[in-house]
Amino acid sequence: MAPVRDSFSHALALLLASFAAVLLLSPSVRAVTVLRALSKEWRGFNYSRAWSSKEAPKRCMAYPGIICNDKGIIVGLNVSNTNINGTIKGISALTALALLDMSSNPIKDVTPLAPLTKLVYLNLQALDIEKAPDSLGNLGLLKHLNLNQNYLSTPVPQFVTGLTALTHLDLGFNDFSGSLPPRFGNLKNLKKLVLSHGGDALGGKLPPSFSALTNLRDLYMNDNAFGGSIPAYIGSFISLSYLRLSNNMFSGNIPKELGQLKNLQFLGLRYNSLSGSIPSALALLSKLTYLSLNYNKLSGSIPKQLTLLANLQSINFESNYLSGTLPSIDRLKLLTDVNVRSNYLSGTIPPRYLALPYHSLASNFFVGEISYKAKNGSAICQSESDVDNNCLRLKTWDKKACGKRPPQRSADMCWTFCRAASRLGTCGRRGACVPASLRKNDSAVAYAACKCQKGAAVTADNQYCVKVTKVLVRKPCPANPKCPSSSTCEPNFLSPLGYRCACQKGYRPVAENYWTVTKCVLIQV
Repeated sequence: MAPVRDSFSHALALLLASFAAVLLLSPSVRAVTVLRALSKEWRGFNYSRAWSSKEAPKRCMAYPGIICNDKGIIVGLNVSNTNINGTIKGISALTALALLDMSSNPIKDVTPLAPLTKLVYLNLQALDIEKAPDSLGNLGLLKHLNLNQNYLSTPVPQFVTGLTALTHLDLGFNDFSGSLPPRFGNLKNLKKLVLSHGGDALGGKLPPSFSALTNLRDLYMNDNAFGGSIPAYIGSFISLSYLRLSNNMFSGNIPKELGQLKNLQFLGLRYNSLSGSIPSALALLSKLTYLSLNYNKLSGSIPKQLTLLANLQSINFESNYLSGTLPSIDRLKLLTDVNVRSNYLSGTIPPRYLALPYHSLASNFFVGEISYKAKNGSAICQSESDVDNNCLRLKTWDKKACGKRPPQRSADMCWTFCRAASRLGTCGRRGACVPASLRKNDSAVAYAACKCQKGAAVTADNQYCVKVTKVLVRKPCPANPKCPSSSTCEPNFLSPLGYRCACQKGYRPVAENYWTVTKCVLIQV
């Protein structure tokens, strides 16, 4: 096995150039001498394969994972994934090291790194350490520290708060407990902070000093046990591009101050206990591409202002208590993914939703007809269960392009819909939910609609019922009502037409809309 990989060499060289002044003042430790000693100590590191002792030190820069300055002094070393399973005491002789990557090795003790005070980049990801020694706090020049994927089970080490030069700190995928250190705000230069999967017992409220981290660009705190309200001061982190607070225990409202994050591209708040409405201030996030608020306790309607976010590609509001109708998304040309499954949304489904590559609208209270064929003739096929558990009539289906028709909803589903709608007040205080059955061999389904109760009239937009403030006289049917054969006209002031059609005795309806039958056939005895 080759002792080093070259995957980080270029990155290390770039970092090296940033700290040239530090490296030129380093003590003279010759590469050949140190590597010969390390090859004896590290059972997984074979020096002879990496570098012949007959070669001049000045050529060390030509070897992957080893970086020297112009005097042959080792200033960068990448020994990741080289199966180093012994001690690493000999590395303390490389006091000029500025860049060190020891990731993916079965190393249990990193105490010997304490003398390497010139380090600015240290990658200790995926080792076998159970505790980060406090002596790492001596590495005051560190800008990049990665302790991801270890077995750290103590509280987040206090020494981290003293490494004030840090710009990148990754403590993810460990088993930390307790809360963050009170002086975490000392890390004012941080641009990226990763605490994802830090531990099921890592939580509590964020310390007040956290408000000082205003230079953050990426903040990953998902999959922990942080709680309390999401602090409004996060709105002052104006450089943030990625904000992931999912899978925690945050509660309360989503702060409207998040609308100040003009550079935000990713907002993930799913799997918390957030309540209240979705703030319309989120419509100010003009660069936002991903919005995930699923599995919370959010209520109210979906703000129409969100349809101004021209860069949105994915929306997920699944499993909340959202109500009202779906806003138009015609302006969102980049949108490919919408999930509003398991809410209390009602009304009809705008066609644009059904044209998206992925849409999950199941388990709501949508009614009416849906069509799965685009206006330009191209087929739009329904994915499995994407509109299931609603009360819909399938109007158009392209069998040639899409195959077998999806399962149809039964009349029982629509009665269930109406019982739930009445309980939730979906039809309003003066409205009632009325199922309407359609024939199976018409490739139709049972569906339902909100109709006004006695003493109420529908508004002009057919959305709400309002109390009648004056006596409404039932006008007679017109001379030529638009009723099908074998039906009769009945006055009905609740209907937009002023009347409804009903099948004559001995006939039954086989097609109808929200207000009237459109076809009657003879009942066969």
